Amino acid sequence: SINAQALILFHMIELIEQQGLDVLFSYLKKLRADTRKKSSSKAVKILASDHRLNQILIELLKYNDFSPEQLIHPKYLVLESLLLEELANNPSSRILVFVKLRDSIKNIVSKLKTLNNSLLKPSRFVGQTTKSKDDKGLSQKKQLEILDRFKQGEINVLISSNVGEEGLDIAECDLVIFYDVVASEIRFIQRRGRTGRHREGKVIILYCKNTHDEIYMNIVLSKLKRMNMNLKSKSQSSISIKSDNPIYSTESLPSINKAKKDKSKLDFFLNNSTGKSSSSKHEVKLSNTLPSRFGLRKRLQNDSIATEIIASEYHIILFDKVLIQIVPPQLIKEDTKTTFTSWLSTLTAKFQLCIVVFDFVEFKELFPGEERLLKGSIIQFGKQHNLKMVSIDHSEELYFIIKNIYEHSIQRGN
Repeated sequence: SINAQALILFHMIELIEQQGLDVLFSYLKKLRADTRKKSSSKAVKILASDHRLNQILIELLKYNDFSPEQLIHPKYLVLESLLLEELANNPSSRILVFVKLRDSIKNIVSKLKTLNNSLLKPSRFVGQTTKSKDDKGLSQKKQLEILDRFKQGEINVLISSNVGEEGLDIAECDLVIFYDVVASEIRFIQRRGRTGRHREGKVIILYCKNTHDEIYMNIVLSKLKRMNMNLKSKSQSSISIKSDNPIYSTESLPSINKAKKDKSKLDFFLNNSTGKSSSSKHEVKLSNTLPSRFGLRKRLQNDSIATEIIASEYHIILFDKVLIQIVPPQLIKEDTKTTFTSWLSTLTAKFQLCIVVFDFVEFKELFPGEERLLKGSIIQFGKQHNLKMVSIDHSEELYFIIKNIYEHSIQRGN
């Protein structure tokens, strides 16, 4: 519930930074209205009853009644100026404005229509979902009708949500404006691709310095730069598949209930099938039995870390020296502790550093409090055997561990 409250407050901050106080005003009114619903969450009820947020709502209500222009985000004024300038220079222009939130779309279209400028013919363009009485979705028929009017010039400014990014036949645009920044490079490319196809076009991105707008801008530019580097690289991919014959199920440990037979397999895969050490250019090796839900391969690729997929019982190997093995938390129970300890000793004999990660990412309790008890047992086991036991609740934590070990090793020259 506390996390949910934090996310709502964070969203409010983003509204102030990116959309304006008028959109925050709409959001706070909706938040208060939602408390009357049976499905309302505890987080919404707590925030809606907070006197500080109520005071903000009262202040915004005063401004909305007496000085509504004070609630408008500076980006809107820039947008208005850009639209009028473009249409004054080229009255036949087609302009597409991408806006993240539908409340913002509604406000922008409403304000543009009040200008009563004969050159400006704006229209709202959103998906089919109806959010509220004041924010109805557009049926597919209505969407196609608006797009046809846009092509014919009856509408020359389309204020669109992300529904306009792909999948619809939108006419060639002379100008595309990002009212807010998206951190996804794919969406960025899709938006940008709405202009400059058959004739010259331009893209303008609006963002505010020292806000999350700027952070998202830096993120997407960094991703685009990395993408271009990968495309220009001679080796299109640093990943090679060694084998598609998995020998290890992630549901159990490699050595538990198996004796010398499996130990020979471990030696075989550690020394490689030819008995030679593997190429040093692959700093990170991932087992082909590693659950794909962690998304490690893609994340390593994005950070330009050379990665190799191998058939191995060992999950993640860095520089042939460090092992990161992922295990289910149930293995720390009393009836498996002895075998677990024995298995740990075989790992420490193979690698300079062994990290055993207890995976709680998709853990489901068989009884209330099971997760807490298991985590307590893990900590206690670590103290008894002078080991640092690691539990993860999110896949990002696993990548954080890998990235830190990798960077530390690189700095120290492996």
